[in-house]
Amino acid sequence: LDLSSEPQPDLVLLRPEPDFYASRLPGPADILLIVEVAESSIDYDSDVKAGLYATAGVREYWLVDLTTGTVTRASAPSGGAYQRHQQHRSGESIAPDALPLCGIPVEALLAGTWRPQTGCLRAKVRRTLSMIPRFNPPWLEAKLEG
Repeated sequence: LDLSSEPQPDLVLLRPEPDFYASRLPGPADILLIVEVAESSIDYDSDVKAGLYATAGVREYWLVDLTTGTVTRASAPSGGAYQRHQQHRSGESIAPDALPLCGIPVEALLAGTWRPQTGCLRAKVRRTLSMIPRFNPPWLEAKLEG
């Protein structure tokens, strides 16, 4: 990515909407979690993208670092940065703040094998994600162009 393109997160968990965002694009208030998976792009994802997401008010951002085998959870956006950071390793589970009972094993995120379970709104998550073939929020595009 460069400054003329939009970041496209690897995973976006959105607040459920009855029409699955057919009538409008999701905005920052609709985003429960953004997940980026990085290997060679770790610096860009942890600095540039995290700053953009925090500035926009995205509540929670996870960075899956394939080189270190860790998942960093960033939350509490304020002043263009996340104020809280927690690092999780293999053997631990992590759950989005919005879905605290939906723990995801860190090793599943690192291996790319996690799938939502029934107790974690499986149908809604799958259907919502499948209805958004390309996540291009205009609020983020404006930040990159400005």
